Amino acid sequence: MTKVVCEPEQTNRLGGIVLEQTGSAADRTLYHLKNGVVPSSTDGWPYVGRQAERHEMERLLHLTSSGQGSVKFISGDYGSGKTVFSRSVEANALQQGFVVSRIQLNKSCLINNWETFYAQLMHHLMFEEDGQLCRDFEHLFDAWIRRLRQNSDRTQAAGELQRVIDRMHGFHHGFARAFLTYIQARIRNDRELAYNAASWIKGEQNIPASLKATFGVKGSVGRNSSMDFLKAFVHLLQLLSYRGLLIVVDELDLIRTVRSDIRRTCYENVRFLYDGIVQGDFGPCAGLFLATPHLFSDHEKGIPSHPPLDGRLGYPGRTAGPEPADLRRPVLHFSALGEEELNRLTRQVIRLYQKAYDYTPRISPEGIRNWALLSLHQSSRIKLGVNTRSYLIHLVGILDTMQQHPGRHRFHSELKLVEQDGVYGLVDASYSKPNE
Repeated sequence: MTKVVCEPEQTNRLGGIVLEQTGSAADRTLYHLKNGVVPSSTDGWPYVGRQAERHEMERLLHLTSSGQGSVKFISGDYGSGKTVFSRSVEANALQQGFVVSRIQLNKSCLINNWETFYAQLMHHLMFEEDGQLCRDFEHLFDAWIRRLRQNSDRTQAAGELQRVIDRMHGFHHGFARAFLTYIQARIRNDRELAYNAASWIKGEQNIPASLKATFGVKGSVGRNSSMDFLKAFVHLLQLLSYRGLLIVVDELDLIRTVRSDIRRTCYENVRFLYDGIVQGDFGPCAGLFLATPHLFSDHEKGIPSHPPLDGRLGYPGRTAGPEPADLRRPVLHFSALGEEELNRLTRQVIRLYQKAYDYTPRISPEGIRNWALLSLHQSSRIKLGVNTRSYLIHLVGILDTMQQHPGRHRFHSELKLVEQDGVYGLVDASYSKPNE
């Protein structure tokens, strides 16, 4: 029997270990920042820039909730903020009443196999219920089942259930039969039958034929039926008053590392999913795919090697000369943060540090930023367009050293960023000479 998993959005756990030192959200966030890991919930996470991109995703979620599917690809180097951005999109979608599924591609789960992809999607569902984050398929239907049970007019309740089942028959008869069995079993408190029917709907393969016979189906969710199942599931969510389904697919770059025949199948399946969602075949469904720029520029193994998909995306990184950003293109490109965004990010992290450890640095935020840049580059010749994740790791490291070793006078000095002939360098403002 699958256990219902619901948890508060604000959890007091980090990697399964309760923080005993301070227990503060700021402390947990700093822990993740220093280790270069994005937590499942990014509440309180320092975030700057990308406002226009966030507004674009808001537009797409609104479009999706009206029944028009939407797809967006995010292109950015590792550590550029793709995951943090996608987590914020997920949180926004959850608050609006979407169901979210986040899939991390790996060698055993690519997009070349629809059955595996569908099963992974169905086993990674998230949704909000009464302010809590829930991750269990069966919990999706609790409120509806309670309403059916409590309806004193049994004819009306049966009619409502039948209307839903009739809609499901329009997509796949097997899905409709299994779902009807599941709901009836839940109403009768037949947990074993409900569990078996739910497992089959979710794409689990190893269900004995004798059990499947109890709810009138044969075989398993296969290549040809899995996408019909997905269409039925999205429309079912809509019938149950959810706004739609958001599918987030991370590590799309793995497609470049597999055999050419598998790679072609993956790209063709991405193309099929892209077309189906955008054309509205899946109903209120949105897709968000995360990858590095190499996936969009590699003509041998990347998306350009598959013209049917490449022609749809029109990746801006390959256009001649600079172009104004068109955020409504299928691909959003994440560039490095600018100087002002880096300054704002630094101030946000310092405020987190003050909250977590009641510590105020002796030098200015700009000075701390420059010490972090010096630590990152290991040179007084500085590049401002830095990798966000790497910068944050070094920034928290500098703050940790300052806080734990207040007697180290080295960090009492203000480093100043100066530019000469387009090259940035650091000087010790206390002595007005290059920092050694």
